Amino acid sequence: MSVTVEANRNQRRHSLWHHASTYQCLPVRVMASGWTTPPPERSTLMATRSRRLVIGLATTLAVGSLILTGLITFGGPSTPPFNAAIASHDPAILASLADQPAPETFQARDGASLSFRRYPGAAGGGAIVLVHGSSGSNRGSHLLARALSRGGATVFAVDIRGHGASGPHGDISYATQLDDDMADLARVLDKTLPNETRLLIGHSSGGGFILHIAAGKYACAFDSFLATSPYLNYRSPANRPDGGWANAGIPRIVGLTIVNRFGVNVFDSLPTVRFAIPQNLPNRTAFYSWRLMRNFGLDMNKWEREIQSISRPTRVIIGANDDLFFGDQYPALFAKLQPRIGVQVLPGADHMGVIVEDKPIAEIARTAREMLGTRGAQRCAL
Repeated sequence: MSVTVEANRNQRRHSLWHHASTYQCLPVRVMASGWTTPPPERSTLMATRSRRLVIGLATTLAVGSLILTGLITFGGPSTPPFNAAIASHDPAILASLADQPAPETFQARDGASLSFRRYPGAAGGGAIVLVHGSSGSNRGSHLLARALSRGGATVFAVDIRGHGASGPHGDISYATQLDDDMADLARVLDKTLPNETRLLIGHSSGGGFILHIAAGKYACAFDSFLATSPYLNYRSPANRPDGGWANAGIPRIVGLTIVNRFGVNVFDSLPTVRFAIPQNLPNRTAFYSWRLMRNFGLDMNKWEREIQSISRPTRVIIGANDDLFFGDQYPALFAKLQPRIGVQVLPGADHMGVIVEDKPIAEIARTAREMLGTRGAQRCAL
């Protein structure tokens, strides 16, 4: 029996030596608990799968990058046909400019000189900041500014940055710069007209912009807000499908939206919308960059929430025959979003006629005097 036991022991030793020598080229130690590294066939399989995963991810990233590059590079906006309806009031505007005040400037926080025209008013008549619409300048606001001034208010008709005489056309430096510019102008009013009730008026895209200001951190710089024919959002149910005023570069917007989410903003100066006007007009802006497009109006993604958050006295005036929007739908739309905002629809007035023709201007001036007669909640020091 002892011979048999010894033979079995020798056989086990031989088997252990055989297995160890078989894998002596591998960095493996045989322990009582088993292998410390995977067997060679499993290790090879894992390496193959890892390589395939890396190759798949690299291919996906490369294809995605090419698609994004194509969207951003070639997905810009085309120029829409000239819009004769919107331009029909241009002769009246041009004929009125002989008595337009000389331009002045104020200095923004970045050192830029931004243009405005000051229309004098009476002491106690209030102060109004007047914002033009998309592609425009304070020239288009002249007839309304003159009427408001004759009603006793001191009016500051601005050229929003990227328009008119306020810097290079079509772009700003960062996506909230227009908000900061408005705050900087409010500081000028704090020094020059500190005791006057203050009203912010804007037309079209400027109307959407003043609603954006009314909903934001600088709302307290003004007592009240008046939006005329305001552009709300591309998803607004009150938009006319055949307005024909602007073409957006949807592929580029999609691409920029994606790269912005990863903190990439170097392409934000590219044009994303073009307007239905002749190109290279000295006092008009033919296109907007991505950052200007996002800032000059209500927030593109949260426009309804911005309107809902407005608490200071705010009103809307729009023409029943507006060329771009269904004016008769505005009362119900605002009643749903923010019932405190009153909406008045003017019979017979179209989009630009609201700030050019005598009857609509008279109604805006009456509303402005009424709003200036009531000071809102306490203004803040900016």
